[in-house]
Amino acid sequence: MPIMLGEGTGSKVRSRLAAPMVGGAQSAVLLTLVVLPAAFLLW
Repeated sequence: MPIMLGEGTGSKVRSRLAAPMVGGAQSAVLLTLVVLPAAFLLW
């Protein structure tokens, strides 16, 4: 998260690269903690 909010030289490039990384990390946590256990309970 700090890389997305940073300021200074090259911060625009780094924040553009960090946004998909943060979104990917959040979706991986959601998948691991919610979707997979729910799928196993239904199966």
